[in-house]
Amino acid sequence: MRHGVCISAALIGLLACKRTEVHNSISGTPQNAGVAVAEDLRRDSGTDGAQPAERAPKAAVPVAAPPTPSPPAPSVRVRFGPLLRFHLVPVGEVAVEPARSALRALEERYAGFSFDLGATVATLPTSAVDCASFLRSRVGARGTLFVVATSLRCASPFGALDPTLSAAVVLLPPLGAAGSPEAARRLQSLLASDVGELLGLSYPCTGGKTCCPLRAAPDLRTFDVRAGVATCPQHAGELDRIRTDAGLQ
Repeated sequence: MRHGVCISAALIGLLACKRTEVHNSISGTPQNAGVAVAEDLRRDSGTDGAQPAERAPKAAVPVAAPPTPSPPAPSVRVRFGPLLRFHLVPVGEVAVEPARSALRALEERYAGFSFDLGATVATLPTSAVDCASFLRSRVGARGTLFVVATSLRCASPFGALDPTLSAAVVLLPPLGAAGSPEAARRLQSLLASDVGELLGLSYPCTGGKTCCPLRAAPDLRTFDVRAGVATCPQHAGELDRIRTDAGLQ
């Protein structure tokens, strides 16, 4: 009997120990799971004490430099240098001798500069409806002065001048009877006035008489009055500076 009691007691104690182990393992599971969840939340919110990883700096976006403004276009005289040579080109056979006769007077008036007689243009081209279109179609060299024997519509009564092309048109018919001394004298004065303009002399037209460009005279009487002015007060000093800049003195 005692032997049986001992066996029963041993079985009861063993069962009690198993129940205790099972209870302890079950009660510990929720606690461990809660701790893990809490740690995950702290890690996600950044409060777990670990330093957040540094973010790589954003690459700088290159900014295009503002465009450099283009310098202003230089004048014709700066791009090509000062005028040193002038070419008298007769248009029509009647203009050959008057143009040739004017060369000496121009060389004396503008000492140091060169003047020559160019090849004769037989007649005005059909495209030359006025002085401006004629200059655009025929001019080949700076300093060309066309001495035209026939009438041609121009902006001024006695011809036209284009400072961009550095060329001019001189009309013979308005100057008087062909071959007369008066016409020859007026032609020399008109050519000298145009050469001065092409060189860069100023023409303020003081009082309507002094320094006025002859080609712009409204009539022959006014032309003669303006041509009778020996020199323009501004021109002497200006011409000396032009000669110095050109290396002629």
